[in-house]
Amino acid sequence: YGLGERTKQVSLFVGIIAGCVLLVLSIGCFFYCKKRKEEELKQKMILEDAAEKADSANRAKSSFLLNMSHDIRTPMNAIIGFTDIALHQQNINEIHDSLQKVKTSSNHLLLLLNEVLDLSRIESGKIHLEETEVNLAFCVIQKFLQQTSKFP
Repeated sequence: YGLGERTKQVSLFVGIIAGCVLLVLSIGCFFYCKKRKEEELKQKMILEDAAEKADSANRAKSSFLLNMSHDIRTPMNAIIGFTDIALHQQNINEIHDSLQKVKTSSNHLLLLLNEVLDLSRIESGKIHLEETEVNLAFCVIQKFLQQTSKFP
């Protein structure tokens, strides 16, 4: 009688312990899976955000190139047109006027190309910036005076 009852008690005890162990393992597995799912969701959101930023940058670059191609063509067409006019003119003053417009358009085109190259250097990290003190008020006034002197 004593041995059989004792075996039942031990079996019941072992069953309870095994059940508790399985419960603890199940709870641990649940929280591990939940945490992993949250990390995957967070990673997915990061990737979606990066993809959106890349798409936005691509759209901005396409828009920039579209605008830049127009900005480059305009002075280039002026250079070609006024050079052609100068070649067919007889009056020295008219030739001089056409060549002055060619020079102005060439300078504008060169300025645009330099800005594009500077932007490219900045993007590629190949530009060296140095810190210098600047009198901002003087620069603003000087630029304002330059702009107003262009208008009669």
